[in-house]
Amino acid sequence: MSVTWTEIEVAGLASATSTEVELERRGYLDTIIYERATGGSEYDSGATLTVEAVLPTGFTAQPVLTAVSLNASASWRPRTPAHVAAGTAVTDSTEMIALCNFQLRFSVTNGGAGKTGKFLVIYRR
Repeated sequence: MSVTWTEIEVAGLASATSTEVELERRGYLDTIIYERATGGSEYDSGATLTVEAVLPTGFTAQPVLTAVSLNASASWRPRTPAHVAAGTAVTDSTEMIALCNFQLRFSVTNGGAGKTGKFLVIYRR
């Protein structure tokens, strides 16, 4: 399995409005890294990041990550519960999130007008 990464920049907006960047990838989502900006361009306190997997038409987007108060650089390794054949979640096991022509939608709310943040998305193929 090879490791690939993509860097994206997401603009923050004032109030509860959001800006979205969609990233289409195939493979397994491994890590999302947020690098907090400095010098006044960083998100306002209280900024919230939401990442969703956008599925084909007719299906509801699935949550991947919600991170509140982006006040410092951080990294996350989103996972989904593994399931047994009967459909119940296995409590001590998680799996990387599979991406197959899905888009990852990054939204930042309450980030502040004119503010931006950088995210590094690492996935495995």
